Amino acid sequence: MKRFFFDYRSADQSLYDYQGDEFGTSHAAIKFGEAIADNLKRSLGNEWIGWHVEVRNPEGKKICCYPSVRARKQFDAGGAAD
Repeated sequence: MKRFFFDYRSADQSLYDYQGDEFGTSHAAIKFGEAIADNLKRSLGNEWIGWHVEVRNPEGKKICCYPSVRARKQFDAGGAAD
């Protein structure tokens, strides 16, 4: 079993997972990271727009990244993007 870490990151903030969780394979850890991001999409709403979940191996190398909620484009009253 290896310990993997699941950090929450945005453009200007980071919430680091210092404890991590143990998985038998990196594939299992990647699937867990995907589940975390999917849960954020469904349950936490607009607070997490622009954040993503980074899955890191025991050496600290990022092995994948999942957006929690894609950033939305802002539109003015005329429908043009900012």
